[in-house]
This record gives sequence, structure tokens and C-alpha cells, in this order.
Amino acid sequence: MAALGSETVSHVLAGGLLGWILDKWFDTDFLMMYGAIAGIATGIVALIRGSLKMNRRLDEELAARRPEGPGGTPGRPESDVPVEPGSPARVDREKDR
Repeated sequence: MAALGSETVSHVLAGGLLGWILDKWFDTDFLMMYGAIAGIATGIVALIRGSLKMNRRLDEELAARRPEGPGGTPGRPESDVPVEPGSPARVDREKDR
């Protein structure tokens, strides 16, 4: 998680540094601001991508730890399986409660 934050900061700093270098090279005073804005944008994109990747990995780990439910679907307990109203399976479940 800390890697995502430091990666975002490094994107902003790299964009600002690149803008500052281009400002000195072309003798302007606005490219640093554009570089910082580009760095912020790329940092946010990298942060979102990294967060989604981490979330996907955690979901996969959680699904792997769940017991296997009916029909071979991992992580789906029997109580979550849809049952038609009035079917024998539903009547049995209601009696158990």
C-alpha cells in the first residue's frame, strides 16, 4: 500500500522536474506547471491501476480460502443458492430454521 503512495509522489516529482528542465532549456516559465499537472494525472492513473490490481489479487486470495459450495462453485454457501418458491428444497430449508 505504501508503494502506491510513493509511486504517485514520484510521478508528480518527475513531471515537475521534467517541466523545470524544459523551462530552463527553452527559457520559459510555464512548462514546470504543465509538467506537474501531467505528473499528477499520471500519478492518479497509476494509483487507480495499482489499487484495482491489489483489490483483484485480494479477491482471488479470499475466493481461494472459501470452502467450495454446491455445484463446484467456490465460496458460495448452500444458503445463497436460489431456490424456486414452493420447491422441496425451499420447504426443507424453512423447516430447519
